[in-house]
Amino acid sequence: MRTITLKKSKTVWASWKATLDFIQTSLTICAIIAAAIWFFIQGTDKPLIHLEQHAFVSPLAGTQDRLQLWVIVTATNLGKTSVTLQSGTFTLWQENPEPQEDAEIDDCGTPSGCPLQNLVLAPGETDQGIVYKTDLRDTYKTVLLKSQYSVPVTFLGVQLSGRKILGVRLPGETEYFWQVETPFDLTAKTSKD
Repeated sequence: MRTITLKKSKTVWASWKATLDFIQTSLTICAIIAAAIWFFIQGTDKPLIHLEQHAFVSPLAGTQDRLQLWVIVTATNLGKTSVTLQSGTFTLWQENPEPQEDAEIDDCGTPSGCPLQNLVLAPGETDQGIVYKTDLRDTYKTVLLKSQYSVPVTFLGVQLSGRKILGVRLPGETEYFWQVETPFDLTAKTSKD
């Protein structure tokens, strides 16, 4: 009798061992799948851009009531991946005195503002997006300088030129921008000879 019971207990133990092996294998596969999903959700290094604007103003030679404004827009890649900056714009707005109508001073003849130069920046690299020069009326006291670049779309670490992969539109209609707005006091910066 003991021999039969012993055989039954070995059979029960073998079935429990097979069940536990199946559970362990299933959990291992689930853990590997969860790690893969987490990896793709985290993505790879994301781009990070810092924009700066520097402005200089001086009286326009040969005039009594005009100022010459120079604006330099620089972009620095603070991220760990190369970035291609496209579709950048620069606009100049009147702040003081209060504008009577449209506050945009110069749109370079385009509805979205003056285009900024396309840039390709390696990690840690800095480059100029625009050197902008215009003449302004002496009545302007403060202007607002605004520069922006579209944030490139990345998919699995690859930067795309549009929002489509193989002709299929990526989810999300929102477009994001890196931008900087800088008020600039024309009266304090003017050096009158």
